[in-house]
Amino acid sequence: MKKNLKHLISSAMNKIAWLCLFTWISGIASYSCMAMETFDDRRPNEHFCPITLQVMRDPVVAADGHSYERAAISKYFNIDNRAKSPITGLPLKNRDLFDNQALKAMIRDWKPGRLGEPSVLETRDADSIAQRVKEEFSKNAALLNSAKDKDIVAFLGNTGAGKSTLVNLLAGKEIIVSPDGEDYVLAHPDDKAAMVMGTGGNSETLYPKSIDVDGLRFFDLPGFNDTDGSERNLVNAAFMRQILLDAASVRLVFVVGQDQFTADRSASVKQMFNGIKQLFVVGQDTSLVDDGVFVATKITCNERTEMTDFLLKKTDSRDKAELNDQLRSWNQRNKLCRMFHPIREDNNIGVRDQILRLIKDTRPAKVLGINVSVLYPPDTKGPLERMFFRVIERAFDRKFNTPLTTLSDYDKAITFYTSDDFWQTLDADVCKEEDAISLLKEFCINPYNIALRNLEKENEGKRQAHIQGLRNKRQERISDIKRRTDMRTKEVISSLVLGEEGDDFVAFDFAYHRDFYDQVCGSSYISQLATDVLEQEVVRRYYADLISQHSHEQMMRWHQKFSGVGDLIRQIGDQARRLAIMEERLRTLEAARSEEEEERPAEMRLTVPLVAQGHEQIYQRFLKGVLVYRPTEGSDVGRIDLPIAALENPLEGTFDLSQCGDAGKHLSISTGYRKEKKAENANKVEIWFAPRFLIEKELKTTASHFQDIMWQWSDKAPVGIFWTCGIYDDLNYYDYLVTETHDELSNNNLYEKWRKHDDHVGPAHSVGGSRRGGNTTIVGWWKTTRADGQVLSKNYMFIF
Repeated sequence: MKKNLKHLISSAMNKIAWLCLFTWISGIASYSCMAMETFDDRRPNEHFCPITLQVMRDPVVAADGHSYERAAISKYFNIDNRAKSPITGLPLKNRDLFDNQALKAMIRDWKPGRLGEPSVLETRDADSIAQRVKEEFSKNAALLNSAKDKDIVAFLGNTGAGKSTLVNLLAGKEIIVSPDGEDYVLAHPDDKAAMVMGTGGNSETLYPKSIDVDGLRFFDLPGFNDTDGSERNLVNAAFMRQILLDAASVRLVFVVGQDQFTADRSASVKQMFNGIKQLFVVGQDTSLVDDGVFVATKITCNERTEMTDFLLKKTDSRDKAELNDQLRSWNQRNKLCRMFHPIREDNNIGVRDQILRLIKDTRPAKVLGINVSVLYPPDTKGPLERMFFRVIERAFDRKFNTPLTTLSDYDKAITFYTSDDFWQTLDADVCKEEDAISLLKEFCINPYNIALRNLEKENEGKRQAHIQGLRNKRQERISDIKRRTDMRTKEVISSLVLGEEGDDFVAFDFAYHRDFYDQVCGSSYISQLATDVLEQEVVRRYYADLISQHSHEQMMRWHQKFSGVGDLIRQIGDQARRLAIMEERLRTLEAARSEEEEERPAEMRLTVPLVAQGHEQIYQRFLKGVLVYRPTEGSDVGRIDLPIAALENPLEGTFDLSQCGDAGKHLSISTGYRKEKKAENANKVEIWFAPRFLIEKELKTTASHFQDIMWQWSDKAPVGIFWTCGIYDDLNYYDYLVTETHDELSNNNLYEKWRKHDDHVGPAHSVGGSRRGGNTTIVGWWKTTRADGQVLSKNYMFIF
């Protein structure tokens, strides 16, 4: 029992111990997270990705010169296959990414230091900072594109190192020893192209300045430890970044004065070189620092003194080991040179050519990115956020207060404020209007983005209220246009209609009145009411509605004045209804007829003339008949087919024999039967093909001259052939063949058909015969021949 109790107590104590340990660890972790958040607030802006606003772990440089978290920029590029800068929105030359090892090391090694004196920007309000920044920018606006696509040489060094003096020497400017013998000065101080030179170790290089030397553009950049005014340093740093990124290629010249290698000042040299190594992002296998030229200035020893040993001795200590190694590297590459102090002026002979040669022999490199925290202190992001917020807010307020007068103005404003890209567009407008802000945005992108996001959160409600206000004012504008249009309309109508609204007013219809159109609807009068295109359209629509309404009212007035019109309208309506009923009945009959037609055989659906109704099959077979012409009997060479169906009237038409040699001079071949003498056929033999039903239906009228032969017309012969002479006045003179079927008629030429008639002539024969005229009368014509001796009729036959 005691043993079990002891075990339970021991187990409980262990659990309590683990619980205490867990609580302690959790507290430590919580404190660490809070501390990390606090520390991150004090990190340089450059440590944060512009896309995620989180501290970067794997920073890379894109083609716009900015650093991003690799995963964030890769994801951004993959959206819609983008190739634009996330910051500027401008197209990128490529989507290549380069490791920013220097920034990665700075992020990894960063530790929060002691908080020193607050930045001077902390003591100023946002408007003051913005104003000073713009003033500093305006003094050097020409620098904005001064390095664009140029091959440049950047001279870097601490304040008072002698950079300006060296650049003037290399540019061929005349420099002389100052009266006190301690410095160099310009022989021509009014030379605007020369670099301004300080004396007594004081810097006069307040801003970057350039001069062209032998095809290269030399840039004298402010000292790394210049601290003369925060706004100036801020603008200078932004310009330096832009210059180095815009350049087609960059060479570096490091300038250090001999006096800066003293024990109390050499630390600043070490700090400068460490900063320069962290400043640039270039391609692989490239080192701007190692490939650069080092120039020691203000050298007081004679020219025979070994300068390298002197410099190495000055840096031969544990805390300057890295600087010592760099000097040795330059020495091995023959990149070390010197410029003597004025007291050794004679020793400077040949120095200019030596340094220029070293610079030209230096391998240039394209700068891909700049780590801006090296150029400007990181403890100013709070003031910068305030400044950017105020600048964007002022632009936002200016947009709100822009006066609007026309409908086009209101429509453009509403489109602008309702756009999904409103805040991005506002951002672009700010940068377009303010070159200084655009430059600083590129340099301080994270404070700018934070300011823009905060402004959006605080003012989204204000934007929506403004949109509704614009819509209300737009509608008020439309109402005002209509009011003025209505006043103008009434003025014109009053001038055209005299007196009260009596008979004259009823009789007057201004909708069709020319003066009304000229004075109201004319373009010149519309432009008096509105100059804006959209507003003119409102006026036109108002007039159109007014005229439409007036026309209706005018018709009602006429109806009231002339009441009989109402009865007439009712009668017309009754007639229209009756007509509609009749049309409906007609459609019903047509539908029934169509159904009946569909049920009939296909061959019966042809349009059959009245005379052929009841004989549709014979008529259809007759239509298929073809008059065949053969130039040579028994041969199809040159054959011509003349279908009956091609005749304008198949039951009463004449074939065109003009294609058949000169037969048309002697023959006329037609369908139907002869009803009268034709002058054009006076010297021709006429041949007629007539369906029996045609002659039977007209036997008592125009076909009466066939009554005497009808008893001979065989029931199996649907078509008869008739021969006569065109010279005869008497219609009873003809030869005929009325005993053959369609197939029998198709078995020989017309000459042979006539001969068959000739062999069996006489009323007693069943084949055919002659009516009154006798064979001898026709034979003379029928046997008319051409010069070649062929009988014309041998060239023709009918095929059914």
